Amino acid sequence: SLNHEPIKLMIDSPGGMVSAYLTLYDIMSASRSPIYTVASGVVASAAVPILMSGKVGHRYILPNSRVMIHMPQSRFGGDPAQVDNQVKEFKKIKDTYINILSRHTGKTPDQIEQDINRLEFWMNAEEAVAYSLADNVLNSFNEFALL
Repeated sequence: SLNHEPIKLMIDSPGGMVSAYLTLYDIMSASRSPIYTVASGVVASAAVPILMSGKVGHRYILPNSRVMIHMPQSRFGGDPAQVDNQVKEFKKIKDTYINILSRHTGKTPDQIEQDINRLEFWMNAEEAVAYSLADNVLNSFNEFALL
């Protein structure tokens, strides 16, 4: 938004390539316009930082939506030197993901790492708000339309 009008973004995504989501996260974080986010359906994996990059107090989740965080995933291949380099890059991406979750939730990086070391950590709307991935359960679009 060039005129600093609020941007409203509904998110329904199983995640995907971390590099693509980190680019979107950076753009949203640098925006001068307030960004309001709504989790709809499933917001998982690399899509979670997009939900959290909304303006604090205006990160919503619909009542029957689900959020999932987990350890970033990768596939390694090649000769031993290539695999070693890929492992180093994977650790950087993992640390970036953990630090973003930590910054937005107020939880320590160690707590985040414990939580994402589960196979998958699924949360319903109330649990996502309690974990600080979202701020409010959105029960009516009338509330959202007024923003």
